[in-house]
Amino acid sequence: MREWFGPGGGGAGREARGRGRHQLTGNLPVSWEGSPPGVRVKGSPCPIANPLPAPRAAAPRPSGRARFRAARPVAVPPRREGACDHALLDQHSELRDFADARTVADVAVAAERAGWDALFLWDHVVHVKSRRRTFGDPWMLLTAAALATSRIRLGTMVTPVARRRPQQLARQVATLDAISGGRVVFGAGLGGPIEDEYGSFGEPTDPAVLAERLDEGLDLLGRYWTGEPVTHDGPHYRVEDVTLLPAPVQRPRPPVWIAGFWPNRRPMRRAARWDGAVPLFGQGSHGAAPPAGEVRDLAAYVREQRGDRADEPFEIVVGGASPAGAAQARDLLGPLADAGATWWDERQPIDGTDLDKLAPVLHRIDQGPPAL
Repeated sequence: MREWFGPGGGGAGREARGRGRHQLTGNLPVSWEGSPPGVRVKGSPCPIANPLPAPRAAAPRPSGRARFRAARPVAVPPRREGACDHALLDQHSELRDFADARTVADVAVAAERAGWDALFLWDHVVHVKSRRRTFGDPWMLLTAAALATSRIRLGTMVTPVARRRPQQLARQVATLDAISGGRVVFGAGLGGPIEDEYGSFGEPTDPAVLAERLDEGLDLLGRYWTGEPVTHDGPHYRVEDVTLLPAPVQRPRPPVWIAGFWPNRRPMRRAARWDGAVPLFGQGSHGAAPPAGEVRDLAAYVREQRGDRADEPFEIVVGGASPAGAAQARDLLGPLADAGATWWDERQPIDGTDLDKLAPVLHRIDQGPPAL
């Protein structure tokens, strides 16, 4: 399993050798289709993530467990044998704001040194606008992280595609993929709070319309990233013979992970069409790991929805705050990996006092991923 750590909502992780690759991710306050968004820290929080280790031999394997492995290989610099991949998310302190690209770059460097697998940032304009938090543009922040690192994966957790222009978003992701040498993971979802993030700017606020725009926008992103000509006439977007070059480094495109609340089926059906699912298991669950039984049910549902693609790699991201002790961490993460989780998202409790503070985030990063 992979692991990542993220300040205020990111994650970190480690890759296990053996029967499969598993990953864990960091704490990401994001909105999910059908439910209110999670809370985010000041600035642009990013998660740290690590892959979960292969299931223990004695553990029962749910149907299709072998199907859930790491995402498709990406172009990243070679690492020494036995090294681990991990990721982290960024947070904010009173002195250093996570809307500051230099802070994000420093957090990314710390995460890479500590062995995390990835760094993910929130993608908000205002989030809950009454809180008057600061936010940086995630693609600029991730560019700083990419230039300061060489191994960890980078991405958003998650980008609300429905409030973006797909052609501009496709260009931003492809550019970051080139700068990073093929290390981008693209997280997508409905986004929210809808009234604050959409309604405040005169955008539609009907969740059904936003879901349509999300699906149509995702389809366009996938087509733009092929580097081939695109013509499209849909209910929300029109494109006339456009080719966006250069295409991303990763082929056929960067991995796409879809967020949503479980047991809502629609966002998980959407996720099954792509490369990974980032589920939340109830409101206020950002700091608590989900029950293994619910993860197993989700994994089985996604596998069923993937049909003839069920044998292809697919990521399932779960998260919480892992215990400090190695034995306790294994007791928490092991059953989740056995249930089908492939990434652990190391999260700060959403209502905790350290959510917006840089020092606790860096302290957790320096401790490294949970020992599995």
